[in-house]
This record gives sequence, structure tokens and C-alpha cells, in this order.
Amino acid sequence: MKSNSSLARDYLKTVKSTFPTFGKFEKKYLSNLEIHLHEYLEENPSSTYEDLISEFGTPSSIISEYFSEIDEEYLLRQLKIRKHVKSAIAIIILLALLLDGWCYYLAYRNYINAKNENIVYEETIIKVE
Repeated sequence: MKSNSSLARDYLKTVKSTFPTFGKFEKKYLSNLEIHLHEYLEENPSSTYEDLISEFGTPSSIISEYFSEIDEEYLLRQLKIRKHVKSAIAIIILLALLLDGWCYYLAYRNYINAKNENIVYEETIIKVE
């Protein structure tokens, strides 16, 4: 049987992973939920994960309830920010890959040039009789 702290941590982790965005209002909501979880677990020390779900709801129902209460403009702004961050990360990764490919190309071209310009010494001995 899990301890109450790990039970609460697992439940909160599941709820947190369900949020599509995570800003200051979501952090505040989760901290309030954590307080209520710990209070419930102190009153009911033999609770299980299923008991938490029956008392507080499934993570998806918690998120649905949260979004029904949150300001739509805030949510849309957070989703736009998330979209821009994802796009920026994708562009940075693409540019890094292109730069990496270019560096490998230049290194290979230098290798081929060095290989073609390799001077081979040949020693010729002339004997005078």
C-alpha cells in the first residue's frame, strides 16, 4: 500500500499532465487541490487511489471543471503562447540540424581535399660508377 504522500503526488502528477497549458493560474489551482488532497488523506489515512478519484473526480473531469470556470481569453492566450513556443523550438532544432549538416559537409570536403593533396615522397638513388 502506498503512503499518503506518494498517493497524493501520483494523483497530482496525473492531473498536472492532463493540463494542456501550465501557467500561474494552473499552478494556483493545483496547489489548492494539493491542500484539499492532504486534508482528505489526513482524515482518511487508509485511502486508495480509487478513493481519491471517487472523492475528487478523474483527472479529465477535474480539467473539464477547471476550464469551465477559467476565462476563455486567458486559455486562448496560453494556447497561442504554447503554439509559438513549440514552433520556435521546432525551428531551432531544424536550424541546428542544418548547421550540423553543413559542418559535416565542410569537414568531408576538407578531408577529400587533404586526401587528394597528399604528397607522396619517392626517393631515387643515383649511383655513379
